[in-house]
Amino acid sequence: MAEREQDHIRSESVVVRRQYWGRNALAGAVFIILLLIAAIAFVWIERRPIATEFLKREFDRRGVQATYKLDRVGFRTQQVSNLVIGDPRRPDLVARFAQIQMRLRWNGSFEVYRIVARGVRLRGRMVGGRVSWGKIDKLLPRPTDRPFALPDFVLDVADSRIALVTPFGPLGVALHGNGKLSGGFKGRVALASPRLVPGRCAALGLRANVAVAVTARRPSIDGPVTLDRFRCPRSNFDIAAPRFDAAATFNEAFTSIDGRGRMAIERLVAGANGLSAFAGSLTFRGSFGDVRGLVRLSAQKSRLGTIYADHTRLNGTYGLGLQKGTFALVGDFAANSAALDPSMLAGVTQPLAAAAATPIGPIATTMGGAIIRTSRNFDATGGIRLVNFPGGGGARIDSADVRGPQGARARVSGGSGVTYYWPSGGLRIDGDIQMAGGGLPTGRVSLRQARPGAPLSGVATLAPYSSGGSRLALTPIRFGPAPGGSTSVSTFAQLDGPFPNGRIQALRLPIQGRVGKGGSFAFGTACAVVSFNYLKMSALELGPTRLPICPVGAAMVSKTPTGPLQASARFRGPVINGRLGSSPLRVAAAGGQLTARGFTFDDVGMLLGRAASPIVFDAGRVTGSFAGGGTGGNFSGARSTIGNVPLLLSDADGTWRVRNGGLAVDGNMLISDRSANPPRFYPMRSNDVRLTVGGDYVRANGTLRHPGSNTLVSNVAIEHRLSTAAGHADLDVPGITFGQGLQPEELTRLTEGVIALVTGIVRGQGRIAWDGERVTSTGEFSTQNMDLAAPFGPVTGLSTSVRFTDLLALETAPGQTANIASINPGILVENGVIRYQLLRDQLVKVERGEWPFMGGRLILQETILNFARPTAKRLTFQVVGLDANNFVKSMGFEQIGATGVFDGVLPMIFDENGGRIVGGRLDSRPPGGSLEYTAEMGNLGMMGNIAFNALRDLRFRSMIIRLDGDLAGEFAARLAIEGVALGQSTKTQRFIRGLLAKVPIKLNVSITGPFRALIATAKSMSDPRTVISDVLPRPLGDVPGIVTEVRKVEEEQTQTQTPVIDEVTATPPPTER
Repeated sequence: MAEREQDHIRSESVVVRRQYWGRNALAGAVFIILLLIAAIAFVWIERRPIATEFLKREFDRRGVQATYKLDRVGFRTQQVSNLVIGDPRRPDLVARFAQIQMRLRWNGSFEVYRIVARGVRLRGRMVGGRVSWGKIDKLLPRPTDRPFALPDFVLDVADSRIALVTPFGPLGVALHGNGKLSGGFKGRVALASPRLVPGRCAALGLRANVAVAVTARRPSIDGPVTLDRFRCPRSNFDIAAPRFDAAATFNEAFTSIDGRGRMAIERLVAGANGLSAFAGSLTFRGSFGDVRGLVRLSAQKSRLGTIYADHTRLNGTYGLGLQKGTFALVGDFAANSAALDPSMLAGVTQPLAAAAATPIGPIATTMGGAIIRTSRNFDATGGIRLVNFPGGGGARIDSADVRGPQGARARVSGGSGVTYYWPSGGLRIDGDIQMAGGGLPTGRVSLRQARPGAPLSGVATLAPYSSGGSRLALTPIRFGPAPGGSTSVSTFAQLDGPFPNGRIQALRLPIQGRVGKGGSFAFGTACAVVSFNYLKMSALELGPTRLPICPVGAAMVSKTPTGPLQASARFRGPVINGRLGSSPLRVAAAGGQLTARGFTFDDVGMLLGRAASPIVFDAGRVTGSFAGGGTGGNFSGARSTIGNVPLLLSDADGTWRVRNGGLAVDGNMLISDRSANPPRFYPMRSNDVRLTVGGDYVRANGTLRHPGSNTLVSNVAIEHRLSTAAGHADLDVPGITFGQGLQPEELTRLTEGVIALVTGIVRGQGRIAWDGERVTSTGEFSTQNMDLAAPFGPVTGLSTSVRFTDLLALETAPGQTANIASINPGILVENGVIRYQLLRDQLVKVERGEWPFMGGRLILQETILNFARPTAKRLTFQVVGLDANNFVKSMGFEQIGATGVFDGVLPMIFDENGGRIVGGRLDSRPPGGSLEYTAEMGNLGMMGNIAFNALRDLRFRSMIIRLDGDLAGEFAARLAIEGVALGQSTKTQRFIRGLLAKVPIKLNVSITGPFRALIATAKSMSDPRTVISDVLPRPLGDVPGIVTEVRKVEEEQTQTQTPVIDEVTATPPPTER
């Protein structure tokens, strides 16, 4: 039983063991499935943390810094918010919300079929033709060389912006829309950029807000696009404030465009051309490097090179190369109220204007006025071609019909037309130009030119042109090839008729030359003769004249392509005869030369006026030019005289000008006396002489100055009438200041030896008048308080007015008066009056002179002084009522008292050795007078005291003083004194007077010595200031801050006498031996 149980147990164990492993396997499978399900459930439940960790590791592996929030993770839809990729301070991508929807493809891969984005901010940079999105590039597939293709998914985007930095400039894009990008997308795009520079052009201030759509992989836009400016600086192409209402389609790669639209542009400049305030329509098609299309526009203002118009219409085709900066246009134009820039016709109008005052004046004025009038306002239609590229361009008028004011018309046709090139300014003319009406010359010009600068060939046939009675005839002007690729020009001109203020008859001028490349030309290649039969210009009339003229060098007038205008022609020995007004005129010269700057005459001589008193003008050299509406130039080495005017103008140089029929001369010259030998005054300089010749008058004015000191001496105004040879010269001396810088002998020899050391001012006026036969002159001159040195001594305070009846001869009427403060011929006399008259030949008649003198009067008697040669001047002075006391006091002898009245006469002679008195005599009036010494003396000893006290007071009944000698040298005075008596002022005098009362006493006293030196020495003992003042540059009283006074120092003096105990041996006089 037990064995059976064991067997049974063993058998059961086997069976049971087999079932356990099967169930384990099944359980294990179920467990694995459950575990997988649990894992899947766990992963599904933890899908966000897992995805987050996966993305973190992936971002770290690729080196991308990112923050985000996973809102949804599924097999079909993935959703994220607050995504930031890149540097948080400046992220490359920011998305507030993004959703990506994917689907499983048949091959097991997933594809994105829809993207939804909100609040996207994306930054990118275009480098090397590709766009880089910063850190986002590390998350994108590697780029390929395949062309750009639009992605095939649906994009639903709003509130999204892209900031793109390109090599052309920054670009901002704002986008919203919905639809499949490969076809079906619709939305709006806003573009903005401050500056985009694709190639050589720049778009400034780009703004656009357009509708966008994609149809069959072809994007399109429709809406306004505006720019502040579009510029191509290298080609000078500039569009200001353009606005385009464009409808355009692009290819998938955005490399080409096709569209049309309307445009309005404030201003367009293409090289030297421009349009402003215009609108139009255009089409455009092609790549961005080469856009072509049609244009139809109208503009309020336009410019084509140097042609302007108020209203312009243009229809044509164009091409714009953005990469190369080129622009081309071909079309038809119509311009209203057009005008040419003045510079375009300056080569014609300016010479015509400058010739207005010449014989061709009426014709030049009419023709120039017609040209200017037509060029300022005309209408034109025609065909045009224009091209502009970096560095230049050109505009060609294929044909044109021009209509101007007053019936003026011109037509350009045939050949290639007229082509203008910039910036070189080259012009090519190849066609026919017909003109007539409106004052324009009538004719036809037919020109042919292979290329700019090539020789012209053809002929210009112009009808004779008449205006205002003047007639200009030209033979056919022929053009042809010349050596060096130049164009020859030849014709012959003849002019007849009036011109402003004149008339010309048969002015004949041959014209022959050539025109070369670059504006070069040469005219007058051989000698020619310019002639006329008669010429009248205002008051100038010239008879038949022939002027042979030859070129200096290759041509008279020439210009090289790079050089200035050269003009040089010579002529020899021209002589012109005629009349100026009613005065004969003759002008001759040794030779001369004409240049581009003017002309030169050598050794010119001119005589104008009647032979008896002509205006003579000789000049070593005269130059001039034709400019500024007149003729003018310079002269040098000239001298001139005007009729009988006693003045010679020499060493002259300055400028001259002929304008409006008159001659004006301004110059510097010396003015000298030509009517006296030796001359009465030395030459004076004038730096502002102005001389005019107009009508029948010659006028001159200027100032005369001393050459050495430049002191103004006189203002001079001269008027001379040619027809009568009469005129006058006015002299105005505003004030000549004589002093240390200027003395009269520097102006005239007439004062030499007469006056010197003059200090004072001379004023006055004078007039010199003349006619054909004689000359007269008058004047009045004055001075106040003048100081001077004269042969008879120093003079101070001289005041006088001199009225000349003959100024040139220095002659006056009698009775001229001079007041003199002081004269000191040795004895000072003050407050005198002299009546005088100036005579011819430097003679002065002194009618009378009178001074208060020592209590009486000093009278100068009538005399005539000769200052023409160094002769002795004899003056006789009468002394009336001289008071002895006044005389002594005036000498400065304060210790001497005197009484008595004297009368007498003092004959004086003044010559080159000074002054002297010859035979002078003074007689005392009854009852005589006295002499007294009032000063105290020291002890002179007993006998000396007795003698001094006896003679210190003398009385006389009669005194005769005889005077002879040199005032400045040895002088003799002889005194004859009668009725001498002693005074009674001392005891000694009273004692001696009593002894000698009945004894008649007569004294004869002779005094010899240097008169002035003695007086000066005596005066200096009491007042040394007179001695000091003589050696100072100016008186002490005139020195500010210095006060002088005289102080006397009394010193006790002791008389030295021989002691009584000494023995004195005296030698007796010869009579006692």
